[in-house]
Amino acid sequence: MRKYLLIALLPLLILLGLTVKPVLTYTLGEEILLKTQPVDPYDLFRGRHMVVAYEISSVASSKMPGDFNPVNNEGPYNKAAKNYREKKLYAVLKKEGSYHTVDRIVSDKPKGLHLPCSYQYVERIDSEYRVRLDYQLDKYFIPENSSPELEDAAREGKVSAKVKVYNGYPLLVDLSKY
Repeated sequence: MRKYLLIALLPLLILLGLTVKPVLTYTLGEEILLKTQPVDPYDLFRGRHMVVAYEISSVASSKMPGDFNPVNNEGPYNKAAKNYREKKLYAVLKKEGSYHTVDRIVSDKPKGLHLPCSYQYVERIDSEYRVRLDYQLDKYFIPENSSPELEDAAREGKVSAKVKVYNGYPLLVDLSKY
C-alpha cells in the first residue's frame, strides 16, 4: 500500500519541486529594472505573448573575461569563441540611474547582484565588437484584458522590465511603459 501511495505522490512532489525557485525568487528576490529594445509583441499561435529583448543582451567585448578574443583570421563571426558557448557565464550588474546595466561578464559565479547568461555570437557594429548574450528572460504573456498601449510601447522600445533576482536566479515579473 505504501508503495502505491509513494508512486502516486511522486509526480505531485516533482511538480511542487519545480515551483520552489520561482516562488523564492518572487518573494525574496531583489527587484531590478532593465531597458528593453523594440520587438514585435504579438505571436499568432500564442496570443498576447511578447518576446522581450534587452539592452544588456549586447555588451562590448571588453566586458568579457580576459581570455576572450572576438577577432582572429576568420573575422568577427569566428569559432575562436566557441568554447564560450559551453561555458556558464554571469553578468555582474551595476545600477545606473533607475536601470541596471552590465558591469562585466565573468565565468565564475560572483557574489552580489548577477544574472546567469550564455554566449550566442559576436557582431561588429561600426568599429566595435559586441557580444550577444542570452538571459532566458525573453517571454512574457500579456493579460488578455490589458490595453494595446503596452504592445505599442514595446514596438517603439519604450518598455522597461521589472525582474526579480534571488541567488542569481532571474524571474521576469512585469513590463511597464516609460
